[in-house]
This record gives sequence, C-alpha cells and structure tokens, in this order.
Amino acid sequence: TASPSQIDQLPAGPGRKVSLAGTVTGIPPTPTLWQWMVQRPGGGAVPTTSPAGSPNIVEIPLPSPGFYDVMVAVYGATGPTCSKTLTLFATDRPT
Repeated sequence: TASPSQIDQLPAGPGRKVSLAGTVTGIPPTPTLWQWMVQRPGGGAVPTTSPAGSPNIVEIPLPSPGFYDVMVAVYGATGPTCSKTLTLFATDRPT
C-alpha cells in the first residue's frame, strides 16, 4: 500500500536520498517480487537500491531539485498483483 500520491519538500542535493517501503496487505503472492522504477521528467531513469533481504524497500537518490516519479509493482507467480505510482518533489530550499 502507499499513501499519499505525492510527497513534497524533500531535501535535494549531493548525497541526499529518501527511503520508501511498500507493504502488501492481505495474503501476499508467492513468490513476492518487487519492481521499483524511478524517472525524472523527460524520461531520465534514476538508479535505485534496496537493502539486502528487503526488496520492499527502495532507496532513491535526490541529487537535484525537481520531480521524481516512482512506480512500484508487486508480482506473484501469475504476474502483476498490484502497482502504485507516487510523485516526489525534492527542493534545495526545504521548509
């Protein structure tokens, strides 16, 4: 699950990042595979990482101000089970 659909005022700059965690409610599919994708406007892909053993967590670098579109999909043995899109807004002047 994920709420809200946009997160604002994240600090941007060298070495800055945000971590997001996804949760499957109900009976999770077996096996449960997580696919995270992050893009900047204009189609630039942003590389992400997940801590070892925690594919439901993603770490997203925020090196520069602007919007970051986050897409996550959860897959089971028969294909996609659910998906969510979230927009992040990073700024070099957080309030």
